[in-house]
Amino acid sequence: MLRTTGLLAWAASCAGLLLAGCSVSAGTEADIDKATLEHGITDTLTKKVGRKPDSVTCPGPLKAEVGQSERCVLVGDGTRYGVTATITSYQNGNAQYDVKVDEQPMH
Repeated sequence: MLRTTGLLAWAASCAGLLLAGCSVSAGTEADIDKATLEHGITDTLTKKVGRKPDSVTCPGPLKAEVGQSERCVLVGDGTRYGVTATITSYQNGNAQYDVKVDEQPMH
């Protein structure tokens, strides 16, 4: 019962969530590396939702150009959700991106 309650709380907290304001320094290649992106998404969810996901996994670096996006997977209370990170601005080596959590868990 406790696990179901935790799952419902996580789903209610994150489903359909659009978070703005993630900012990272992109290297000279103008990419956000995999680990930095995963860490940024984790930190953003923890700050905005008040809960740290079990994990966030992204396939690789994200090109730091406005409009570029990458699909990642977050796990919260054992349930997988799709997450999209989209670059909203890039200036002087700093990229900002939005994070959107899918409304429905992955099957």
